Amino acid sequence: MSTIKLGAPIATLRSLGALPANGSESMLDPIAQSVLSVLDAQRAIKIFFDHCHSFGPVLDKVSVNDGMRLRHQNPPLFLTICTIGARYWDSPLRERGLHPSFLELTTLLDITIQLILRPMPSDVTLDSIRALLLYAQWMPPSREHLFRATKRSSEGSENQRAPRSRYNDISAWAVLGLAQRYALFLGPDRLSVLRFQDPHTESITPTDMARLRIWHNLITCDCNLMLTSGLPASLDPSSAVRVGRTFSEQQLAQLPEDKRVTALVELVGITHRAMMGREWDLGGRPLDLVSLKKINVEFDDWLNIYVHRLKDTPHQHNALPFTSVRILLALSHTTPAYIWSLASQDVNTFPVGPFEMNVEAVERLSYAVDYTWISLAFSVVFLVLCRVRGVINDDLSITLAESPIDKLAYPIVHPSSILYRLVHLAHQIFLGLCQTSPIHPAHDYEPIVSNAAALVIPLLDPQQGTLGEGTLAGMEDGQGGDQGNLQGLFDLLSSSGMDWPGYLFGGDGGEQGWSGGVDGVDNEGGNGIWT
Repeated sequence: MSTIKLGAPIATLRSLGALPANGSESMLDPIAQSVLSVLDAQRAIKIFFDHCHSFGPVLDKVSVNDGMRLRHQNPPLFLTICTIGARYWDSPLRERGLHPSFLELTTLLDITIQLILRPMPSDVTLDSIRALLLYAQWMPPSREHLFRATKRSSEGSENQRAPRSRYNDISAWAVLGLAQRYALFLGPDRLSVLRFQDPHTESITPTDMARLRIWHNLITCDCNLMLTSGLPASLDPSSAVRVGRTFSEQQLAQLPEDKRVTALVELVGITHRAMMGREWDLGGRPLDLVSLKKINVEFDDWLNIYVHRLKDTPHQHNALPFTSVRILLALSHTTPAYIWSLASQDVNTFPVGPFEMNVEAVERLSYAVDYTWISLAFSVVFLVLCRVRGVINDDLSITLAESPIDKLAYPIVHPSSILYRLVHLAHQIFLGLCQTSPIHPAHDYEPIVSNAAALVIPLLDPQQGTLGEGTLAGMEDGQGGDQGNLQGLFDLLSSSGMDWPGYLFGGDGGEQGWSGGVDGVDNEGGNGIWT
C-alpha cells in the first residue's frame, strides 16, 4: 500500500483493481463472430476508401492491408468502417444493396457504441474519435426498419416503406458531442495547432497531421450541424483557421481531401466571426441583413481564392458547399462550363435547355455523408418556398412581394424558366439516389422534394419524374400548385426527424413559420451558408 500513488479517486481505485477492465474486443470483431469473412472485410474496407473516405476524410489514407490491422489495433473503428462499406455492397448483378449480414453488423455496431458510452481511460484514443466521427456521418438504418426491410426482401414484398436512417439533429449532436469531449481530453487542438504555428518547428510528423486532420473534421461537422439543425455549436475554429493553409501545404497532406477540408475550416471561421460579431445565438440565428451582407462578401472572397486552389482537383465542382442554385446545378451535365460563373440575377449566365442529371456525378455523390441529403433537400424547399412566398420570380430574380402567403396565387412556373428546370433536376436527382440502394438516406427526403416540386410543377409524377398528362394545359389555364401540396410539404418536414429551420421564413417553425418574410436570399438565390 505504501507504493500506491494517490490521485483522483477513480484513478486510485482503478489502480487497486476495484474497477473492471474492458475485455470486449473479441465480442466486437465481426470476423471472430463469423459475421464477415476476411475477404468480405477487406472488400468492405476497399469500398469505404474508394468511395466514402473523401466525403469524411478523418482517416489517413491506407491500403486494405493497413485497414485490416485496425481489427486488432482498434476494433470499434474497424467495425465502423466495415459497416459503412457493407452498406454499399455490390451484388454479382452490379446492383448496389446490402451485405447479407448487414443486420448482424449493425447489431455489433450498436453494442460497440454502447460500450464507447461507458469507456475506460484506455478507450479514449484518437481512433475512438475517428470511429465516433464516422458513425455520426454514416449512421445505419434503425434496426427495426432494417429487420422489416430484410424480411420484406426475403418475402418479395415491395409495398412497405424503405428503412429510415437514424440520422437526425439530436443523434448527430450527441455523438459529435462525445467525440468533441474526447478530443478536448486528448488535446489535438492544442498539440497539433502549436506544432503548425511555430515557424522554427522540426519537421511535421504523420502524427501531427493526423491530430490536426481530426480536429479539422470535428470543427466542420460541428458547424455544419449547427447550420442544418440550429443546435448550438461547441468549438472555436479560430486557431485551426490560422494554421489551415500551412497544414494543407505539407508534403504529408492528403490531396485533395486535406485542401478541401482546410477550405471548409475557413468557411467555418467566417461563420464563427459573423456569429460573434453580431451577438448571434450559438445556433447561428437569427439572421439580420447587415450580418448576411457582410458574410456574403467574405464568402465571395473565399470563393475567389478556392476556385483557383481547387479547380484542378477531381470532382471538386461536386464536392464543395454551394448556394441553393449551385448545389443542384453541380449535379447536372452543364456543370463544368457554368458552375463558377453563375449569377442568379443575370439570366444570361445560366445554360439554356433542360438541366439533365449527371448520372456519374449522382452515383459518386450517393456515398456522401448523411447530412448531404439534408442540404440537398433544403435547397429545393428553400427555392420553392421563396417562389411561393413571392420573394423570387421564376428566373430567381428578387421581387419581395408584400402579400401574405394565404393571399398569394400559387405560382405558375413555365417549363423554360430557371426555377422549373432546377426543381425538375432536383426531383430527378432524388429519384436517382433512391435507386442506388434500398436503404439510402435519400428515401427519407424524396417525398419532401416531390411535394416541393409539385408546388411549381403541377401534376408531376413522383415515380417517373415526368410531367403528368394535362400539365401544360393546366398551366395555360392558370392552375398551379395548391394548398394541399403546401400542407403536405409542411407535414413531411415535421415528420422527417430534423428540426428544419423554418424561422428563416419568419415565426417559430411549422406552417406559420414558413409563412413569414424571407431573410437571407443571397446573390445566388440560396441562403448563402453552405446550402
